[in-house]
Amino acid sequence: MIDKKEFKLVRFFGFDFAQCSQFKEFNYEQEKTPIQARLYFLMCNGQLLRGQKESLYGWTGRIGLSKSTAFGIFSKGNLNMHLSVAQKIAEATGANVEWIQHGIGEPFPLDAETAQHAVTADHSDKTDVPLSIDQQLLTQAIETAEKALVIAKGTMTPDDKAEFIATLFLNDNLSNINEELLKACISLIEKALKETRRTLSPEPKSELIIVIYNFYYDKPWTEEHLKSALDQLIRSVS
Repeated sequence: MIDKKEFKLVRFFGFDFAQCSQFKEFNYEQEKTPIQARLYFLMCNGQLLRGQKESLYGWTGRIGLSKSTAFGIFSKGNLNMHLSVAQKIAEATGANVEWIQHGIGEPFPLDAETAQHAVTADHSDKTDVPLSIDQQLLTQAIETAEKALVIAKGTMTPDDKAEFIATLFLNDNLSNINEELLKACISLIEKALKETRRTLSPEPKSELIIVIYNFYYDKPWTEEHLKSALDQLIRSVS
């Protein structure tokens, strides 16, 4: 078993999914759901690593999942996960429950000393630094904005829509939110959807926004940085 200290700082964004080609069922070109992508990441980085010749259901059984749950995740492509399932996976792999369930935050917890250093180094001029954006509130803000546009039979540019969604979200959220970054992340997703003529329901849209927001919250960023992160995220689950 691997000591948490050896893997807890592994970044999901830096993960090369080619590592999973060792697994019999893995198809690099097949689109992965966000949950599938996170579990493949844990197969290669968690406390209970998956053996090269171990079956998918063998590994999922070892981390406490029933065959029906594993089937729902990997065969049916379920996009949601019950908290109890995420907690089982967290207990077996050492990963963060919220990251397993929603993709929010870091895959593995920082120890107290490292976390304190990060706060001191990166947020010395901030207080009440949030661990993450409330996904439920953001999803509701997106739903409200999109319903309003349908009712009004109107359209908005990605930047205007980002402004609208951010305003709705911030009205109900008193946390220390980087408003400029949040708007940029929302606009990024809206532009990508518009350019590719695709749609995305509010919940997965909010999940994408939050993943990119959290990654750059305490880092310098530009629109190119955000776009690069989105491209990398899409490749990781494709």
